Amino acid sequence: MKRLHRIILVNWYLFESVEWEIRGATALIGNNGSGKSSLIDAIQYVMIGGNKNDWRPNAKATNRQRSRDVRSYVLGIIKDEGATAGKTEFQPRPDALCRICLVFRDEETGQFTSVGAAVSARQADHQEQVEGFFIAENLEMRLGDFLESSPEGEYPRPYAAIRESISQRVERVGHAYNFGHDPKNFVKQLLSSLGPDKRPPALDKYRRSFRQSVYMSALEGSVSDFVQNSILDEKPINIEQMRQSIESYNNKLEAVRRTEDQVNRLSVVQGYLNQAKRKAQLSAGYRWCEAEMRFQAADEDRESLLESALNARTKHSHIHRRVIELKIRISVVEERIRRLETTLNADESQSAKAQLETQRNHETSELRRIREEMEKLQGKLAYASELLPHAESLPTEFVHNLKEMARLCQPGLMAWPESPEEIDRLVSDLRGEIDQIIDNVFDQGRGIAVEAEALTKEAKECEVALERLRAGKSDLGRNTLALIEALAEHGIEATPVCELVEVTDPKWQPAIEAFLGARTQALIVSPEQARAAVEIYRTLKKTVAYGANVVNTEKVQDWNDAFDPDTAPTLISGDNSLAIAYVQRLLRGMKLCDVDTKRLIREKRAMSPDGMIVQEASVRRLKLPEFPVLGRAARESQIQHMESKLDRCVARLSVLNAKNTDVKKLTSASHTFREKISEQPNLARRVQRELELGKHIDDLDRQIQAIDTSHLQEIEDQLAVLRNQKSQLSDENVKSIGDRRGARDEFHVKKERIQELSNHKIPRLVEERREREHDDDYDAQLAAELLEKLESSEESSEEVNCYSLADKARKEADNARKIMEERDKKAMSGLVEYKTIYPTEDLFMENMSPAGYRVKVDEMLTSLKEVGLHERQEELNDALRRVQNVFRTDLAIKLRSGIDDMRRRFRELNSELEERPFSSNQLYQFRFQRKEEHRDFIDYVESVDEHAAANVDSLFDEHAHINSKVQEMLDGDETLSDYREYFTYDIEIQDPETGIKENLSRRIGRASGGEHKTPFYVAMGASLASAYRINRREDGSLDGGLSLYLADEAFEKMDSTNTRQATEYLKSVGLQLFVATPDDAEPRLRQVVDTVLFFTREGSRVSVDVDHVTPAARALLRKVYDDPDSVDLSPEPTAPEPVDG
Repeated sequence: MKRLHRIILVNWYLFESVEWEIRGATALIGNNGSGKSSLIDAIQYVMIGGNKNDWRPNAKATNRQRSRDVRSYVLGIIKDEGATAGKTEFQPRPDALCRICLVFRDEETGQFTSVGAAVSARQADHQEQVEGFFIAENLEMRLGDFLESSPEGEYPRPYAAIRESISQRVERVGHAYNFGHDPKNFVKQLLSSLGPDKRPPALDKYRRSFRQSVYMSALEGSVSDFVQNSILDEKPINIEQMRQSIESYNNKLEAVRRTEDQVNRLSVVQGYLNQAKRKAQLSAGYRWCEAEMRFQAADEDRESLLESALNARTKHSHIHRRVIELKIRISVVEERIRRLETTLNADESQSAKAQLETQRNHETSELRRIREEMEKLQGKLAYASELLPHAESLPTEFVHNLKEMARLCQPGLMAWPESPEEIDRLVSDLRGEIDQIIDNVFDQGRGIAVEAEALTKEAKECEVALERLRAGKSDLGRNTLALIEALAEHGIEATPVCELVEVTDPKWQPAIEAFLGARTQALIVSPEQARAAVEIYRTLKKTVAYGANVVNTEKVQDWNDAFDPDTAPTLISGDNSLAIAYVQRLLRGMKLCDVDTKRLIREKRAMSPDGMIVQEASVRRLKLPEFPVLGRAARESQIQHMESKLDRCVARLSVLNAKNTDVKKLTSASHTFREKISEQPNLARRVQRELELGKHIDDLDRQIQAIDTSHLQEIEDQLAVLRNQKSQLSDENVKSIGDRRGARDEFHVKKERIQELSNHKIPRLVEERREREHDDDYDAQLAAELLEKLESSEESSEEVNCYSLADKARKEADNARKIMEERDKKAMSGLVEYKTIYPTEDLFMENMSPAGYRVKVDEMLTSLKEVGLHERQEELNDALRRVQNVFRTDLAIKLRSGIDDMRRRFRELNSELEERPFSSNQLYQFRFQRKEEHRDFIDYVESVDEHAAANVDSLFDEHAHINSKVQEMLDGDETLSDYREYFTYDIEIQDPETGIKENLSRRIGRASGGEHKTPFYVAMGASLASAYRINRREDGSLDGGLSLYLADEAFEKMDSTNTRQATEYLKSVGLQLFVATPDDAEPRLRQVVDTVLFFTREGSRVSVDVDHVTPAARALLRKVYDDPDSVDLSPEPTAPEPVDG
């Protein structure tokens, strides 16, 4: 067996140059992020030849953490949650040469084989550069082989020198192999160099098993997939030769099918063309029938109209005579009424009674009007209650009058008004005050509007200022902003001084800003644009940018003054030299004095922190700014001030909006109330008039009742009868006059319609019928038959409805035309498709009629049918079927061979598993069963033999139905040529004591945590041992080569007993464990491994302690775990020296 003996790393992750000696099974212990996975990644990178399709860096990390790549490892860039890149104590390598070497030792011969990789990377490049991979047989390499020394220290040796050194050293004792970035050939040679003699592992199986051992991806899927992909060998069957043989027959069939398809397509087109011709004739015939029916209908309409016109004229004559008769009778009745009324009017008592009734009706109407007016007036005066919600905004006396008015005029009072004089007084008082109230409310609303407008403007200015401040700009005056905008339109960038300079001492900043004043907003432009900026400034209106400042940087750029240490210019700093020079020149000679007045007045130019300024002989005090404006720090206080100011504006605006709403409501209510009391109601006078009218009406009623008119009752009864008779006669007369007018109008309408039919419609229908008869598709005999058919369809009705028949004919014609167009369209589409598939000359001619297409299609069909090629398809199908059946048998024999190998492989593995049961006396066995959908096919595969091959396509062929499965393979489903696809797989777990059996797939569904992964280590061990081709000799010893079992986060969530038994099993089948696990698993793994690499990371420093565990130490640890009370724990041994990376 060839075991991993030494690991050498140069410039990998946080390791600069390290090597570790490995003895047997090895465990990598440490916290997450300590570097364990980086070592696993380095080893697997070499073992798979840098194939990134197989390389799974940081395999057990989450998706967020799995962001490592070769370039990051080479440069030492840390991307996990413990990242320190970018901190002062660690910086990634700007560029690096990386060397990885794995030294394997043959346990039987003691010979070494060194394999490795050389990679370089630069931060300026996005991809690492693979320099090469090497294999050195019979050569043990060490760290010094990869380093060169210089006065500055050690550095990686160039790969060309390493390659030359390897070639020289193995020239006599072995072989050296060098590869570029060629993963396939490198791994193939690696397996040859490290594998068993004369039987190296299969490349694909090694890649799959090695990759899965690192992160056990298949274990996250189904057990069946794991067994299929990791345990069984892939033996695809080459079916390409059979495809080519069948393709030859298919080509012959294609010619036959082509001709048959041509005949079929042209026959379909021919049918469509003939159908279209028939439908065209039907459409033309029905069109003629429609014209004929419409002509007959028009003729019948004319006859009917003549009869109706005659009837209308007769009716008009009868009605006219009746009207004359009614007029005579009405005249007689009117004369009798006139005589009786004259008799009544001559009687004095009747005349007096009529006068009194007239007077009573007049006064009753006046009383009703007065009461209606008073009811309306009460509603108007009750509106006073609408002003009461605004009482706080109204004078006290006015409110008192409103309340009294609302009380006296409230709706629902039984007798209103109770106090008319009081209501008149209140109306008078309110009318005198309402105009002043409206004026006051108007003034109040105008004041609110003015204040709100000012606040809105102020808030908007605050928002603009805040926007500038938050964007890193200063709050500038309106004129300065206007000037900046004007300069920007001409391409000149202008920046205010306050954004470019700062005062280094906050104590003096208020006084300095007070002295500078508006010059803190002076604009700095580039010296080259200073003259243009001034010219633009001069062209602006004074009102636009009055008082703004532009610094003449042409002069300022030459200023280079020196200043005394205790003067104001020394406190000015910033990134812009022009702005600094400008401000320093303004403050030149300005001494800094505290509150010492004597010193202050002695100076020629000086200032104090409280704003006292001395210039020449004058002393003045400046008003200090509310908040600073110079520098970045000043903008923070400005932002706070502006935010507070904006909040106050918004709060006040909210209050004003509420007040404005109330004022609007009060204004509306006040105007409405003024309109309602615009006139004096004079309620007292109206009430008095109401009482007088009531008394007088009662008197009139008594007088009317006192007059005796009984002797005139007979005459009044006669008048009533006559008046009723006159009314009836008049109504009848009015109706007769209307009927006479209707009869006359009906006669004229009929007459106009008769003229329109005779002069226009009937001649037009005659011409339309003649045109239909000249249609190319018109057949007179067919048209007559269609007309007879239409008329016979109406025989069940009393009379034939020509209009209904015409509509029916039109629908039939439209349907026939629609079908004809569909058939023509399908025919043309068929011809276009035919020409696309089978290009033919002169098939399509321009302006060819449908008849021409029919003739052309008939000619082509006749020509194709004379050849007769389309009738040979059955003959060729029989020959193709015989070839397919032969292939079917050959395929079945090869699949059976693969199935037999599978059974043999499972027998070998199950035999090995029976000899070494796993933990808890559990026996694992590989099981398989057919997939239901392939059961018949597998029955055929397992039953086929030479005899079956001889009966192919004969009367004795029992498996002809299998051809469909074979055809699926030929059609492209090559997965069916893989014998593994016909079965499902599982691992059976058996308790030898109880005989209870359970499938692993079922147990996975019930197990919790990592318990269900325990059986997979047995399966993975069997898989890797199979991939490495490790066999057991007759004497029980192991025979093999490479045996490395690489796993990340191994034995997670497994207890000590299961961990021990799992590792012992893996070691028993010849595997060398090299696993990474968290530090809490150290006590469990020290019981079963020979070497422990303990990783510790502090920031950018990783140290690795190497501990070779002795058999005695392992035995002691197991005893501690099995029986802790029986062990006397001695002091801990001294830890080995750490190896730093």
